[in-house]
Order: sequence, then C-alpha cells, then structure tokens
Amino acid sequence: MRTSTITLGATVNDIALTLTAAGVARLLYEAGEATTGRTIRVSVPVAARPDVRNSGGSPPTMVVLPLDEPDPRLFLDRASAQTRAAKAARSHHAPAPLFPTFAVRLMMRWLRRHGSERVSLYTTNVPGPASTLWLDRAPFVNVWPIAPVSYGLPLAVAVLTYAGTLTMTANASPDLRHLPAFVTGAEAAMATLARQAAS
Repeated sequence: MRTSTITLGATVNDIALTLTAAGVARLLYEAGEATTGRTIRVSVPVAARPDVRNSGGSPPTMVVLPLDEPDPRLFLDRASAQTRAAKAARSHHAPAPLFPTFAVRLMMRWLRRHGSERVSLYTTNVPGPASTLWLDRAPFVNVWPIAPVSYGLPLAVAVLTYAGTLTMTANASPDLRHLPAFVTGAEAAMATLARQAAS
C-alpha cells in the first residue's frame, strides 16, 4: 500500500475516503436511489501535531464527498485536495486546538446523539504495528478493526495497517440494507486504483 499511495500522490486516509464513497454510491444504486448531485459528510479523526502530546487529542474534521464521480482516480484527487485544505487550515491556527479527555468524551457523546444532523457516517484510520505481534508463541495472523456505529449514523468504516497488511471493515446498523453492495463498490474502486498505481 505504501508504494501505491506514493504513486497515486495520496495518503491512506484519502484512499479510505475514496473507497468509502464508492461503496456508499454502489449501496445507494442497489437500493434504487439516485446519486446525482448527492454528497456524504464524513467525520474523520485528525491526529495532534507530532510536537504536541496530550491525553485527549484534537477533534475530528468533516469532509464532504460527492457520490456522482464514477472515476475513482478523479475522486481520489478531489478527496486529497479537500483533506490537504483541511489540514492546512488547521495548521494556520496555532496552537492547534487540543482537548482534555473529558472534553473529547463530551464531544463524542454529542456526536452519538446529534451527529446525524451534520454527519452521514464516520471513518477512522489507525496505523498499527509494522511487525507481527505474538501472544506467548502464537502470532496474531489477522487483526480486524471494528468501529462502533452511533445513533443516527448507520455506517462506520475502519482502516488498520498491521504487519504490512491493510484491512478495511464496515460496521453497519442492522437496519442498513444492501450492505454487500458497499463491499462490491469499495472493492471495484480499489481494483481500479491498484491498476492505475501499477501502470
């Protein structure tokens, strides 16, 4: 994945957002809903600056993604431009807004109650250990990230890198139908990006 992200000029976060939007677009298509002119608002966690550490961290940012861009590469370019702009806007506000643990918990509680008024879903990317973890003499072969769903937000997407493997999961409310279509759309977009990265 590292080679692909450099070749495509994007980050793992940008690719995760692209796959998420492609999955949602396919899900809506299978549900018989139009995607022309539609967007989704995705809550994306943002890490604190490397030179700053505290127990809470910084609040997430919201990225608005179009659902009517059929070309994953063009969509990736748009997502990358938007995330770069969001990061640049934060870097111009020094010091970065950092919050103690209790404040972050209050924000997450508010998001669970009222998040659907501003956010369609959320996605998170967690860089895991680069080498295999062991328990006694047994290796952890696979690690699956599971992001919890919140009230009013029926879908949560998690990405985890572990020992050279990137895993992406979608956790959905039981009321969300056509979820296999989300997987189909995300896989098709990833296959397209992989071909372009290899060319």
